[in-house]
Amino acid sequence: MKKLAFIAIVVGLSGCATIHKVNTVDPESLQFATLEVPTYVMVGQVDGKGVSNPLCSGPLCHGGIEIKLKPGKRSISFKYADGHWSSRGYSVVNYQYEADRQYVLKVSKTNFTVNYSVTEKEK
Repeated sequence: MKKLAFIAIVVGLSGCATIHKVNTVDPESLQFATLEVPTYVMVGQVDGKGVSNPLCSGPLCHGGIEIKLKPGKRSISFKYADGHWSSRGYSVVNYQYEADRQYVLKVSKTNFTVNYSVTEKEK
């Protein structure tokens, strides 16, 4: 019985370590940008449209989120929650994405404020 419980826990935790991939472009499109969202950040909307599934990268799904985006200026809402502290609501980040580039969402916390910025991923 203990062995079965251990296997269930290991399987459950290993499933949580995957990166959640979100495709907001036409699946046949070859022109897209990729945004990596770090642990403890939730995605609410992309260009004013809610995502089909709640996206999280917190303690129970800590693999992060990867979003494929159409090139151009995009508006994405994020919320921080790490189990000890969370932001009050979603913050909208506007950024100009270019095709075939990879970007990373950077998060900084200071004095009960969460700041988000997007940078191009280093190669």
